[in-house]
Amino acid sequence: MNAEIDGLPGLTDRETEILQLLGQGKSNKEIAQELFISVNTVKVHLNNVFKKLGVSSRTEATLHAIEHKLINSPIPETENGNLNISIIERETLKLSKIESFYDQYRWAIILTAVVLLILLSTLISQSGLFAEPTPTNDPLITTLDQQYWREMAPLLTAREQMAVVGWDDDIYAIGGISDSGISDALERYSNTTNSWSKLQPKPTAVSGAGAAVLGGKVYVPGGQQANNSLSNKLEVYDPRSDRWEEKASLPTPLANYGIASYEGRLYLFGGWDGMKNSDLVLRYNPNDDNWTEMTPLPQARTSSSAIVLGDSIFVVGGFINNQPSLASYVYSPNLDNGFDEPWSRQLSLAEDVKFIGGKEVSGTLFLFSVEGDGEIQLQNFVPQNNIWSTYSEKPSVLPAEGSQIASIGGHIYFIGGIDDTGKPSNKVVRYQVVYTIVLPMIVN
Repeated sequence: MNAEIDGLPGLTDRETEILQLLGQGKSNKEIAQELFISVNTVKVHLNNVFKKLGVSSRTEATLHAIEHKLINSPIPETENGNLNISIIERETLKLSKIESFYDQYRWAIILTAVVLLILLSTLISQSGLFAEPTPTNDPLITTLDQQYWREMAPLLTAREQMAVVGWDDDIYAIGGISDSGISDALERYSNTTNSWSKLQPKPTAVSGAGAAVLGGKVYVPGGQQANNSLSNKLEVYDPRSDRWEEKASLPTPLANYGIASYEGRLYLFGGWDGMKNSDLVLRYNPNDDNWTEMTPLPQARTSSSAIVLGDSIFVVGGFINNQPSLASYVYSPNLDNGFDEPWSRQLSLAEDVKFIGGKEVSGTLFLFSVEGDGEIQLQNFVPQNNIWSTYSEKPSVLPAEGSQIASIGGHIYFIGGIDDTGKPSNKVVRYQVVYTIVLPMIVN
């Protein structure tokens, strides 16, 4: 329902809620937590609010809303403007005193300045400041080389094919395959302390599962069990209580699917159903604990990355009949209504690279692949101008093969995988994305 308030352009109920919370000084993250939506969704709604109000910043939007009585002003009114007048009077008095002092001591000030300049020039000539400089490394380049690829604290349990997800400055690594087989381990990484800790194990040990966060809880559907059978269980972890609970089962057992959370819903894309690649798209609603089958994938695939960007979900990579899938598709949940086409094509992956995975950071999509010479290829997509940038680099430290990706605090983490001997790895490598957002504009 739209709300026409004091002549303002029509705002939806959700946009009005967000504008009211914005007026209370809340950040995008705080708004997202209060309304149980993603930070990306908050940004999309704010952009819509800015367009409708004809403003370009959070401050302008708040002031506009206060002026039209959409929200209450947090600043008390002053009586008769006395406060402003008194401030002007004080500033005028200060200027008068300064001018009077300068007129009285003008020549003394000039003479003092000349003496100081002579002394300063003498000191500089004796200091060697303009001597031939000693060659040094550029501090910016040195900082980038040392910090934007870094090896961090290792997993407590070396694993591959685990579920990983970032939430509230922590990363959760769940299940996977360890040296002793299918694992039920749950470990949490703290970005603040660069350390891992063990938490309550997952009730059902699985590999090939994914994880996503809804309402501050970690949802882990399906996966492959120790006896090679697939699970249809949906197990949910609450970080606040360190406890697991079971929710509505999947309509069919699945492993190696793509997973994403969008607008308070969980979406699963494709996967392996025990017999073949799946083209299923499943949506889970936590409010009624129910799964719904949506418009299927254009191509059945396994092991794809599902990445939310704005009001779309990019489904990238994976395998089709054991061959790497190069086609990338974009799913629009709001168009999956039985009338519109929710799927469209995007840039395809290169044939000569091995896709690792992708993440969204600060409204920008990052895709990582390994080239034949071992360099990392990074594709960067900015939706505002619909431009892709591609470049390659040789990291100072390489992630393990088959590592899983999670993102927190402007960093992308490559976790676990397979080491050089073919065994599960405990290696953790962090990539500093803040540099990358600037560098493509220089490189390309």
